[in-house]
Amino acid sequence: MELTDRAAGKPVLVTGASGFIGAHLCHRLITCGAVLHAVSRELRRSTEHLQWWQADLKDVAGVREVFRS
Repeated sequence: MELTDRAAGKPVLVTGASGFIGAHLCHRLITCGAVLHAVSRELRRSTEHLQWWQADLKDVAGVREVFRS
């Protein structure tokens, strides 16, 4: 089964999404049709295909808020 089949229409959370690997993974998942949620310490602007969340993964309360939202 290819990534497109697995990801299409499904929610996917990418941590470290503003980094080199994370950014490329986000781009690939968007092309596959995933419902993408990206987390980074830096606030970024959300787009039609990508919801950005600002959180530091060392901050448990912040991570919980991302999952709640």
